[in-house]
Amino acid sequence: MTKRNIIDTFLFSEPFEKDLLLAKLSSESPGVSRWVIVENAYTFQGEQKGNCLAAIINEDERFEPFRERIEVISCDIKFPPIDPHKDPDQQGIEAEHRQRQQAYMSLTKVCAEDDWVVISDTDEIVDCSDPSRLELLHRHIDRSRTGMLPLPRIRYWYDFDNLWPMRRSTPIVAAKRLFTSEETIGWYRLKTIGRPTRWAEELVFEYSFCFSLDWIIRKYETFTHPGFELSEIKNAIRCNRTPVAERQRLSISLDESFWLRPVTLSAQNSPTYIREHLEDLKTNVVPSDFATHRRTSFPELFNPAAQLRHRLGKLSPRHLRRLARRLKQSRESW
Repeated sequence: MTKRNIIDTFLFSEPFEKDLLLAKLSSESPGVSRWVIVENAYTFQGEQKGNCLAAIINEDERFEPFRERIEVISCDIKFPPIDPHKDPDQQGIEAEHRQRQQAYMSLTKVCAEDDWVVISDTDEIVDCSDPSRLELLHRHIDRSRTGMLPLPRIRYWYDFDNLWPMRRSTPIVAAKRLFTSEETIGWYRLKTIGRPTRWAEELVFEYSFCFSLDWIIRKYETFTHPGFELSEIKNAIRCNRTPVAERQRLSISLDESFWLRPVTLSAQNSPTYIREHLEDLKTNVVPSDFATHRRTSFPELFNPAAQLRHRLGKLSPRHLRRLARRLKQSRESW
């Protein structure tokens, strides 16, 4: 098995991401040779915020072990304000792709032909601290015939032990393919992130909106998909679910994509760094009685009849036939 160099390129927004950045660098350090990080003086909605990453890395001694392997690209791209008459998500995605592409020239200078490039975010950690995960990654790279892989990713939302049960992926691309294709860095990202992927082990761990309430709100105001109202964000946290904006026209159901749940962290579902620093990292923004808030906010969903219908709806025809036979046998035994 050939072990190639891995470079991770990602975006950084504001100082509230500092602890996530440290967790990412610490967990990736055994397997990532270099990080190319892009920040911009403007948000995706065109608000000026300034650049801060170089100062954070240089002034905080916790980043000292990683400094020589970090390249910070500080941009000054003024994105236009979101036009309410056009698709706000598409406008945000275009701004994000433009910012990501600023890493291209730096990547051509630091990457050899056989290197591979992860296209991630600050809150996405490729866990290279676990030797078995790192070996699994290199095995898949060795077997790749396309020069592109979707790395399996699980996501925690609002807190570091608050799981979203769906699966997504993070792209890793061969440098040779990245530099010879006509596709942008953002294109590879967009093509891959929504794909549910499973390997023998989890590889990427995302900690989405794992901040204090004020910073969660700030993140929603400035990230790629604008348009969430403050009440929508607070109600989502109160019920421990994913946020739904009115403009999305989604009907909240018992589908698992809407609902988050606390879990006990283990070596299978989290990097060592997160478990060792969980007490300091935890946000505790989700109320302990979120189940009560769910029942009061969505009585049409969280009642025994609705939940039974939901469970039955997930059964295959074979299981339904088996259940019907058992019910028939029970009636006959009466």
